[in-house]
Amino acid sequence: GFDSDAQAFFTAAGITDTTQKSAVNQLVLDLKTYGIWTKISALYPFVGGDATKHSYNLKNTAQYQLTFYGGITHNSNGVTFNGSNGYADTSIVPSSV
Repeated sequence: GFDSDAQAFFTAAGITDTTQKSAVNQLVLDLKTYGIWTKISALYPFVGGDATKHSYNLKNTAQYQLTFYGGITHNSNGVTFNGSNGYADTSIVPSSV
């Protein structure tokens, strides 16, 4: 089975690819093993191949979902920003986290 936090991300983002799930699960396990998981507010693994799946926060799918603007390409390789006007807004207010 998968770590419960990883599974919550898979469910919310609709991730079904077993290779991606295995990699994200291992990432979560490693972050927890090394004591980093609790220090993170948002983490975006950019798996799943489309803007909706790429928008979910691995740490907490109910918080800080990305909104994409400008020139951005989403595909199975992740996200490519065009270098001029493409960006993603986390809605994170630094003074509040």
